[in-house]
Amino acid sequence: MTTTTQMQMQTMERCEQFESAPLPLWREAFWGLDWLALRRSPVFYGMGVPRGDGAPVILIPGFLASDNSLHEMFQWLRPA
Repeated sequence: MTTTTQMQMQTMERCEQFESAPLPLWREAFWGLDWLALRRSPVFYGMGVPRGDGAPVILIPGFLASDNSLHEMFQWLRPA
């Protein structure tokens, strides 16, 4: 086998390792229901959740997302 063929085989093997997402993309349209479920959850308000040890956390927004996308996470993680 040539080096190019070996590289192509390795690339194909790597691609076969990934599986498709278990949920279809159209279910992303229900993000509002997920947000409401989060707001109703007692975990969101810290009930039954142990306090952290004070270790620092870095929040990094996803690709092409703004810092505003992490606002709720920031509020939840900030010390009370």
